[in-house]
Amino acid sequence: MGPALALSFVVAQRVRVDSGTSYEMLLELMCVADRRFRSVITGAPHIEHSLEAAGAGDVVADARTAGRYAWANLLPLAGVGRRARTSEALRDAVAATSAQELHRWVLGGRRRQLLELVGDDILDGVLTGDRAARSVLRRTLGSDTTVLEATPWLLSAPSEEVHALVLRALEGWAVARGPVGEATLRQELRGSARRLRAVVTGLDPREAIAVAAPGLDYTSERMPAEVVLVSSAAVAPIVVFVDDVRRTVLATPAGMAPRPESTEHDRLIAGARAVGDVVRVRVLDVLRDGPAAARELSEALGQPRTSLLHHLALLRSAGLVTTAVGPDERTVYRLDASAVDALASTMRRRYGTMR
Repeated sequence: MGPALALSFVVAQRVRVDSGTSYEMLLELMCVADRRFRSVITGAPHIEHSLEAAGAGDVVADARTAGRYAWANLLPLAGVGRRARTSEALRDAVAATSAQELHRWVLGGRRRQLLELVGDDILDGVLTGDRAARSVLRRTLGSDTTVLEATPWLLSAPSEEVHALVLRALEGWAVARGPVGEATLRQELRGSARRLRAVVTGLDPREAIAVAAPGLDYTSERMPAEVVLVSSAAVAPIVVFVDDVRRTVLATPAGMAPRPESTEHDRLIAGARAVGDVVRVRVLDVLRDGPAAARELSEALGQPRTSLLHHLALLRSAGLVTTAVGPDERTVYRLDASAVDALASTMRRRYGTMR
């Protein structure tokens, strides 16, 4: 999700590996919240089917009402404090959070990128129903300065309704999983966390994050003091990156190893999947002429910006595109020519000689 990661570690001093069903329930809700990501996240159809088979179809509906980013925005809350990283602990934390504060969380009001753009006064206005503040936030979320999103419902619903929906979805997920299923999942996540920890142990912070998030180039000097690497069974093949005001959470596919150790077959499959769509090929055509932000890609391709994000996520997971977030918090996408050359070389080496 290879390309190197360049972070400014002016203040980032701690990188740790964490795991638990508190993170996983949010990531699974994120996976089913946006139908466009069904073609990107390998496990999304299976997660959705499992929830519906367990009689938790309402959970999927609630997840979509809140939107993909709402659940991702809560990831830092899943790891706060010394409590166990369980679904019950997260539900308790959500229940103990006031309706307005939780609404702020799911809107992205604790993400540094958004706070740089709108500030607390706009968010306060949104939470109290101020239409002008909602218009400002809506325009900001639709601009070139951020890749964050919020569903229309999330922008206009009363905070009490948002709080109730989030808690209902979390409780529905726990019921669908059941205590045995959650215990099994917790054990699996611990195992994958141990493997990730073994990979990053001994690396400095820059190297550790480069392993967890290949293709992400974050150059902001306001890196938080703590970076949490979460091994997830849900999100393959992409990496989910949430830059909270106090910590950055990187959710990476379970068992992810440094890209150089990936098998040739794995890299070939990832590359073939990434270029196996006409929209993604057109994205590469545009980026061949130089870096571009999401809005610029949207205008060049005549596609809504929000419709391109899942294509960009898949291209980045294959290493063909890198993502840079600069000091101005503007997200820019670049074609990685070396990765394209490597994919072409692999194709020629395996299939270029006819027998």
